[in-house]
Amino acid sequence: MLLEKRRCSEMKRQAYRQLYEHLPLGILLVDGKQTCVYANLVARRLLQLRDAPGPLPVSEPWVLAILPSLAAVDGVSSTAQILGLPAGQILNWRAIAIPENLRLVILQDITRLTQLKRTTGHLLDELSHELRTPVSVIATHLHILDQPNMAEPVKAESLKLAQKETQHMQQLVHDMLELGRLEARDTLDKRALDLNDVVSQTLDEIAEQATQKQIGINVEIDSHLPLVEGNEVWLKRVYLNLIDNAVKHGRSGDQINVEITSADDSVRSIICDTGPGIPAKHVPLVIERFHRVKRHGQLGSGLGLTLVSVILQRHDSHLEIESRHEDEHDESGACVSFLLPIRTPYRHEDASVG
Repeated sequence: MLLEKRRCSEMKRQAYRQLYEHLPLGILLVDGKQTCVYANLVARRLLQLRDAPGPLPVSEPWVLAILPSLAAVDGVSSTAQILGLPAGQILNWRAIAIPENLRLVILQDITRLTQLKRTTGHLLDELSHELRTPVSVIATHLHILDQPNMAEPVKAESLKLAQKETQHMQQLVHDMLELGRLEARDTLDKRALDLNDVVSQTLDEIAEQATQKQIGINVEIDSHLPLVEGNEVWLKRVYLNLIDNAVKHGRSGDQINVEITSADDSVRSIICDTGPGIPAKHVPLVIERFHRVKRHGQLGSGLGLTLVSVILQRHDSHLEIESRHEDEHDESGACVSFLLPIRTPYRHEDASVG
């Protein structure tokens, strides 16, 4: 009878193990002797359990953290807590008492979710801080506009400044949301892209603005340019931000040169302008959030180059910046460049599988 009972219990365990092995959660079965009776694939990977089943590695910090809770669980209760691992992962775990004096431990990797919450909170804190100034300026000038005895030239100037700050605030919110949306993703969907098309679409959007400022844009692209591996929407944003930057800070008569050439297993993009350049002390800092360089009265959101930098990171690339600006009166321009990996036959075949 006892043998039959043990055999029945073992059959149940085997059935449960087959189910647990395919769950997207980590599953541990721990007995009263601190022995791991079973660990599924996810649990073995998360906790690096190489000797499961077997004694729990009591020298590990995560074991010391959960043992008191395991001992406190009885047949009608469960316990849960957040567990941090030395590798930086964050787990949400719950222990439940089950028959035969076993504890069922359910593990969920919430590292990414925790990071997203932190990033979102950080972005909102930064945005609220950056919005204080434009909101204050707009409120001040609305108060001026509301004064019945205020001179018309003063009202006109206040309206102009309020509109300018409103545009600045709109750009700030838009760029911050874009940055948050991008940072919430580990990877981007990529495919084979012809940069001729991407740059052409970008120039169509920015041509009128450049014409109004009387700034010329010259484009040179290799005739046999290979396809690159990238995300069309985000790469278009890279070219749009960089060329728009040159137009925004340029003056009448300035020239922007866009050159795209093959470079071994990559494609190099170089965008140079004859504008006022960037002071040397600002060059290492311009990709940082909210770092602004005021040139010719133009002041952006401080997020444009940050966004470009993050997009390029998602494409295994980085932005290089050079400026020939030597002093506040020098007008010799700046260059930005980056590489994009070409679409190799291997990648093309690999992407088509499934």
